[in-house]
Amino acid sequence: MAVESRLWRPAAQRNVRNAWSYIQGHRSSWSSASAAALSSATSLVNAYLLHGDVETMEFGVLADMEDIKEKARKKLLINQRTYLRLYLNSYEELVQFVLQMTSAAKSMKTYLNSSGGPLINFTNVEAIVDGDSGDGGGVPVFSNLPMAAHELLASEIVSMFQKELKVKWLLASEFCKLVYPTLEEVYSVQKELSSPFGSEDMSCTSILSSTEQESKEITKEGANTMGHEVKSPKRETLQVYLTALLAEVYIIKDRIEEIGKIYSEEMSVGLFGTP
Repeated sequence: MAVESRLWRPAAQRNVRNAWSYIQGHRSSWSSASAAALSSATSLVNAYLLHGDVETMEFGVLADMEDIKEKARKKLLINQRTYLRLYLNSYEELVQFVLQMTSAAKSMKTYLNSSGGPLINFTNVEAIVDGDSGDGGGVPVFSNLPMAAHELLASEIVSMFQKELKVKWLLASEFCKLVYPTLEEVYSVQKELSSPFGSEDMSCTSILSSTEQESKEITKEGANTMGHEVKSPKRETLQVYLTALLAEVYIIKDRIEEIGKIYSEEMSVGLFGTP
């Protein structure tokens, strides 16, 4: 077993370092995409509120311009659709980052060849391979923590981002309803986005394109035959949505930094500084 440990530990250390490096990299990428999503959502909400206020606005010297209010409403609706696309594009990026973080957290185990030959690394392998559980028999990977502890702490961090992704998924559905409030199709957005960790097809853009096509058909028919109109959310509710995007309450930065200190002590490498 001592010989096997000497073979296993260097490879396991490289594997664990790489996994944590990937998680940190994707966490930094998350921060950028999340900021872009917040910016798009803020612009979308502002355009939506302005669109609703056009009728009661005082246009002053512009009041006599031909169809000024109707043109303003149309332009604001176009802006809403543009900002919605940008939000959904950022959401799709966040989905991919979380998928990659999840994969990295599950790829730490390192397996020995059953013949005692070269080490073999497996990604996302849960079952024991030829009697080898991939954890080196429970020995510390670096100083003190065994493989199971590394996996547990990695999973704790990834879980934060999974929960926060659920918030952004819920808001993606709500923002779609702002732009397309009379389409039954919009109610399927939540279903389409309900399994970001089990489906490779997470194209919000495709869902939006399909919704736009339904909108054109309804306009052509001249009636709202696809469903009931969604009740418009209050301004205060929209502010809560934006605050939720800003706060990211499920991502506990203090805990992430605490875990980073644990790994710094284990590996003598600084990890998880604030991105």
